[in-house]
Amino acid sequence: MTLPALETLARIAADHDPSVGDWSPRHFYGGWAEVVDRYALLTAMAHAAFLIPDGATRSPVEWWRAGRPARPTDLRDAVRALERATLALWPVDAVIVLGRIALRDRAPQRGDRILARVVDGVAWGPIAIDERPS
Repeated sequence: MTLPALETLARIAADHDPSVGDWSPRHFYGGWAEVVDRYALLTAMAHAAFLIPDGATRSPVEWWRAGRPARPTDLRDAVRALERATLALWPVDAVIVLGRIALRDRAPQRGDRILARVVDGVAWGPIAIDERPS
């Protein structure tokens, strides 16, 4: 299964809640929110697509899935797999990390920890944990 790009989920989140670009970095990066790059912003917005905003009854992904016209089956299934994957803390040596890790300039190393949704052993939208301010 091909997992959707961060841009796809960030668009879904922004279509439902245009202010997601303002609050999601603070939600996921805390003190780093003011200095994150474009990739880290996309990662935060993509993860926010699975959260139910204040005052809403469904997440942006749930609204997107129920929308018309019907979404392509392969994309709908991939988004559903991500939705069912818990956003959790993972050791890098337990998952496959494809692409970049938000808040990190170097390649992942054994012993590093990331926050990610894992589908079939692949970490989607990983965020570095060790560099976050306390």
